[in-house]
Amino acid sequence: MNVYIEPHDVIVNGEFVHTGQINCDFQVISGVSYLTILTDENKITHDVQITVGGKTYYKDGITTDKITDVTELYITIVSTNKETGEQETWTSDAYSVIYYSPLRLTLTTERLEDTPTTVKLNVSGSMSSLNEINKLSPLSIEYDGKTGTYTPTLTKDGEQYTFSVTISFNNVSEDIAPVFTVTAADLIKTITTSCVGLPGDVTVDFYHTGKGVRFGKVATRDGFEVDFDAFFNKPTEFNDEIICKKSLYIHNTKQSENFTVHKNEPEDETEDGWIDKVKKFAAIKFSNYSDGELAKIGMYNNTGLQRKVGANYYTILDTGNVKDNIDQNYNPESTLPQSGKAVAEAIAMGPEDSGWVKCSLTENFSGTLQIRKIGKIVYLRGEVTFATDLSCESGAQNIGMYDESYAPLSAVYFVHQDSNLNTLRVASYLQNLLVTSVGVITIMKQNTTFSSGATIQINAYWFVD
Repeated sequence: MNVYIEPHDVIVNGEFVHTGQINCDFQVISGVSYLTILTDENKITHDVQITVGGKTYYKDGITTDKITDVTELYITIVSTNKETGEQETWTSDAYSVIYYSPLRLTLTTERLEDTPTTVKLNVSGSMSSLNEINKLSPLSIEYDGKTGTYTPTLTKDGEQYTFSVTISFNNVSEDIAPVFTVTAADLIKTITTSCVGLPGDVTVDFYHTGKGVRFGKVATRDGFEVDFDAFFNKPTEFNDEIICKKSLYIHNTKQSENFTVHKNEPEDETEDGWIDKVKKFAAIKFSNYSDGELAKIGMYNNTGLQRKVGANYYTILDTGNVKDNIDQNYNPESTLPQSGKAVAEAIAMGPEDSGWVKCSLTENFSGTLQIRKIGKIVYLRGEVTFATDLSCESGAQNIGMYDESYAPLSAVYFVHQDSNLNTLRVASYLQNLLVTSVGVITIMKQNTTFSSGATIQINAYWFVD
C-alpha cells in the first residue's frame, strides 16, 4: 500500500508554505496546518481507516481538520480486505508540531495636555515566533483618509515576538474624535483593528493606567480631575485635607447669606498660617494649629452663642487666642487672629454606602468579583480566571450575578482584555427570570475562544436610579 500525503500551511525547510510537495518532510503549525491523505488501495476490495493526531477518518482520500492538541503528529492507516478480513497497517514517523497563537494588536490614544491638537497613537502587539521564522509585515496605519506604513522592532519573549510603537499626529482638531485603523500581518494571519481617540472636550475619560479619571477633558495623569462647574446638592464628606489654591466660597441657602473663607493677600501672609474672614449665618469647623486643640465657631442666632448644623450644635471652645480675640457678638466682619493658623474642614455626611459585596460567579470562572453602591453610583471591581476553555461563538457567557438593586438603568457595556490579550466585550444588565430578577455580568457573543487559566481584571462603574 502506497500513501500520499500533501501538507497545507506548514513549514518546509524553514519556510512557511501554503501547500507542500507530496510526501515531503514538514513541520505542523498547531491550529493552522491540515493534510490531504490518499492511498492507492483498491476501494472496492478494501476498507481504509486513517487516524491523524488521534482523530480517525473512515474513508480514503481525506482532507483533515486543522491539527490541534498534539505535541507530535503520527499518521496511522489501516487497510482491511473486505473478503478475508486481512489487515495491513502503515504508520508514519513523528512530525514535529510548533505552537502558534494568533497575532494580536492593542491600540490606545493620548491627547497631549500642553498641545491638545497633538494625539499619540500607541500600538502594541504580539505573535508566535514559529521557531524564529515568523515575520511581521510593515504596519499599515490609516487616519483621515491617508495611509502610511511603519516597521516596528520585534523583541523575542519565550515563544513570542512582541512589539510596541508610538506615533504622533499633529494638527488634530479638538472638536473631533479621530479614528485610527491599523492593519498587521504575520506569515499566518492578517488582522485589522480600529481605535477612536477622544476630542479635546469630553464628558468623561479614563487614563490608560486605570488609576485616573477626568470629567470635561481628556485624562492625562492618575487621579480625579473635574473641568466642569461642579454642583454638590447633598452633604459631602472629605476625610483628608482640602487644598484650596484660590478663594473658597460657601453659600448657606437656608439663610440666603454667604460667608467666605479666603487666603490673605501675599503681603499679609505669614510663613505658616493664613487669616480667615467670616460673615454671618454660617458654621464652619477649624483646626487650631497654634496649640493643637480644636476650635468650633458658631454664629450668633439670638438664642445663645451656638448654631445648629444638622443635629449638631457648635459653640466657642476655650482655645486661647482664638476665643479671646473673637467679638462676643460675632461681628460679621470679625477676623481670626494670626495666631489661630486655622484650616477649614467640611462638616457633612456622605451618601449611603453598601460597602463591598461579593458577586456570585458561575462555574466557568473562579476568583473574586465585588460590587459596591455609593449613592447612585455602582462600582464593579475584581479579578476572575477562566476555569475552563470557553467559546462565545454561539452566545453570551455569564461571568457572575449580583442583587438586582445594583443593576443599571439600561445595559452597560465595557471592554476589557484577558491576560492572553484577547479583547472581551462585557455587559452588565438586569436579567428577568421566571420568579425573580438578578443582575448579571456577561461576556457578549464574539468569535473568540478563551483559554483556561486566563485572567480578567474588571474595573467598571454605572449609575442606578
